[in-house]
Amino acid sequence: MNIRKFTRPIARGGPLLLAVGLLALLCLPLTPTSVNAQPVPEVSIQDVTLEAGESVTVPIELTGFSNLAGLTVSLAWSDSLVSVTNVTDGDLGLVTIGDYSASPVTLAWASATGYTGDFDFVYVTLQALARVTGPWSCTLDLTVVSCLDSGTLPITHTVDDGILTVLKPSEVWVDADWDTASPGDPAGGHVFGYNAFATIQDGIDGVRGSTVHVAVGTYAGFNFTGRDGLEILGEAGAVVNSACAADAGTLAYVDNSTNTLIDGLEFNGSSLNVTSVYGIRFLNGSTGIISNVNVHHLRAGTTGTGIHINTNTTTVNISGAQIANCDIGIIAVSGRVNIDGCTISNCTTNAGYGVRVESGADVEISGCCKIHHNIKGIRVDSSGTLTANGNSIYSNSGFGIQNGSASTADAEDNWWGDAEGPNCITNPFYPTSGDAIGGDVDYVPWLDAACDAGGKSVGPNADFVGTPTSGLPGLEVAFTDTDLSTGTQGCDISSRDWDFGDGGTADVQDPTHTYNKAGRYTVSLTIEDELGLKDTETKTKYIKIAKPVTKGALPAPADFAASYLNVSPQQVLPNQEVEISINIANHGGQTGTHSVVLYINGHAEQSQAVSVSPGSTKLVVFKTSRAVPGGYQVSVEGQAGQFSVLKPEITTSGTPTPTAGLGTAGIVTIVVLAIILIVALVFLFRGTQRHD
Repeated sequence: MNIRKFTRPIARGGPLLLAVGLLALLCLPLTPTSVNAQPVPEVSIQDVTLEAGESVTVPIELTGFSNLAGLTVSLAWSDSLVSVTNVTDGDLGLVTIGDYSASPVTLAWASATGYTGDFDFVYVTLQALARVTGPWSCTLDLTVVSCLDSGTLPITHTVDDGILTVLKPSEVWVDADWDTASPGDPAGGHVFGYNAFATIQDGIDGVRGSTVHVAVGTYAGFNFTGRDGLEILGEAGAVVNSACAADAGTLAYVDNSTNTLIDGLEFNGSSLNVTSVYGIRFLNGSTGIISNVNVHHLRAGTTGTGIHINTNTTTVNISGAQIANCDIGIIAVSGRVNIDGCTISNCTTNAGYGVRVESGADVEISGCCKIHHNIKGIRVDSSGTLTANGNSIYSNSGFGIQNGSASTADAEDNWWGDAEGPNCITNPFYPTSGDAIGGDVDYVPWLDAACDAGGKSVGPNADFVGTPTSGLPGLEVAFTDTDLSTGTQGCDISSRDWDFGDGGTADVQDPTHTYNKAGRYTVSLTIEDELGLKDTETKTKYIKIAKPVTKGALPAPADFAASYLNVSPQQVLPNQEVEISINIANHGGQTGTHSVVLYINGHAEQSQAVSVSPGSTKLVVFKTSRAVPGGYQVSVEGQAGQFSVLKPEITTSGTPTPTAGLGTAGIVTIVVLAIILIVALVFLFRGTQRHD
């Protein structure tokens, strides 16, 4: 037999076959059969918030490390904000701790074997300085100088710095006499620059909480935006007499701030010299109280206003204020303004309004306000709303009240400067020496003397009650006239006109009326005395008549059904969260509430009450975790599921966790050997062919 006859084809095609085999080898998947995805290791320190002088201890944390054998870290901070008072070893032990009396500190650690897991590297004690003038935060800046494994190879990692914030004080004190103090100086039992300041603006900017105390002295104006609950409390003799930074024509500027209190300050605008000047302004949704302030000498080329309110729809209360010598004492552009117990006088330049109510505002004046010696005591513009009861409105040269609005101004029980009432042609005693009235003003009854001098009500005062005020069609309501007055100057009531809101009327004292249709009805009573003085009381939507209920079959009760129990993920590590959800449907005809209970291994663990409307479905979600490896049976509404807690990967100290697969070095070795083998075989077969 000729062996060469058989080997010659192999010799000729062998290199090609080996090359094809090698390519097939290289195309085989090289991915390990089992790889555990590992997070990128991280060095971090948490965010910290402290009161001045407070201290806290926090760790520098190492997370997700594998085979860690060497680490050097630098921590830096702001020495003007915080000091480090102590650094101690963490879980790894034997950390070389550098000098931490000033920023930064260097922390070094090394080991002959590698460590795998999460560790607290060191514990750092931080103390916020008691004398802080700002800034109020700094970065706890971590720098990793080196990070090595047991083979002295660098470990790829991330760094997460912390932010340290020192809280501003909740209460501060302001005294103009401290204007020469330096930050940190003692100031009246306080610390200048921390909780003691020389200007109101610095006090506002320096307070975290609510209260700024202002001592006797002269101050520049102030402004703030977006604050809540700020209180500025002035002692008697604390005077604001120059503009704030936000507006060259304003002493106090409050913008988009809620629950503000300005109390006890004096605002003197005599030094302001621009076209429009203001004492206090509340703008853009601001709310709060202005109390016991003294606002004066706000006059300008166009308009000078003591208190200016333009808050859109929110409410501002003004109480106990003294306002004088302004073009306008108080102007309400928009929003709700309650004026109580104030004195507004001597507004005699330009417009000369004591109070102006513009079209977007609703103003109530009460509590024996004294509005006098202005050109116009109160002016109401188109669509403005005014209620003014129980005040003294007198000696205003133009009008006591001038109402330009289409709605009636409620101005009952006011003193107009004359026991016979205001000076208007509808008053039977016209003319009087009282203030004039213009437009639609309900001035009856009035007071026969000043509100603070025991003035008593004069004229008819309509009022009534109805019983009952709600029911079904056919409801009979008994109305009672509760006016106890006897008319003006002892005159009797001569007539009564009832309007029941459904087209029905009556003219008796105590009528009865039947309502036959569903709806809400406004009822009014107008009474007139023998002198012709009238008063009307209107109660809007006072009577409520409901639609009758049609009898019929009641809808089916709620009927609950559960579906689609889902457990995700079904395999977790210890303490990893598992989400368990289920749909609860209501197949009944009424909304109902159902209690859904989660059972794990037969024990009730959590429950939720869910309200579901007819024909609707709601998803109920539970979240749980387990520390102990093993299998766990889940049951919700009779539906079963399960999840498993796997044992954590265990690594011997100093030995990295092995992974499946050839690895880069193994693949390179195979390729090199294959190439050598191919070359050798090629030479071998060529030699064989030559011999042939």
